[in-house]
Amino acid sequence: MRRRKSAIVILVLVGLIITTSLSLAEEGNDSLPPEQNQHGYHLPLDAKGKTFELKDNPYFPNLKITSTEEVHIILEAFPKLEDGKVITTGGMVSFIIEPLNSAVTSTSLTITGLDGFYSNITDTSKPLPLIYRHQDGLMQEKLSLPESGGYIYNQDLSKPHHIFFLLTAGTIEI
Repeated sequence: MRRRKSAIVILVLVGLIITTSLSLAEEGNDSLPPEQNQHGYHLPLDAKGKTFELKDNPYFPNLKITSTEEVHIILEAFPKLEDGKVITTGGMVSFIIEPLNSAVTSTSLTITGLDGFYSNITDTSKPLPLIYRHQDGLMQEKLSLPESGGYIYNQDLSKPHHIFFLLTAGTIEI
């Protein structure tokens, strides 16, 4: 009987601790926009369809991907950091793409808003740095953006792919 009372008391205390912890965690996140986590980083967009936009992303505010086919995309964009500080030129745009219909093997993607890579460049006398498109960890293509900031290419959909854009040809900087 005594053990049973002790077990009930312990269960009630554990329940109170969990409930208190959950309510405190929720209170701390009330002031954050829904697209940000508690650390202030923008959460990825996980969506299905033909048009995908990262809204209110301060680093790539106009980022938009349009597909000719219905696809599932997990899209994120974030700044470059040096010594823990945000560097406004650079960063990464990254997405995972897969078809919604297994019969679809490719799509034409139009990506606009990549000009966010150049948000801090003021010297217009020099050419803008190249952007490098990587797929599944391998560099695929160097590109320079037209004035419109848009980029169009055909994307293989025979299997899911991780695509990312950087201002460097490699993923490791020494």
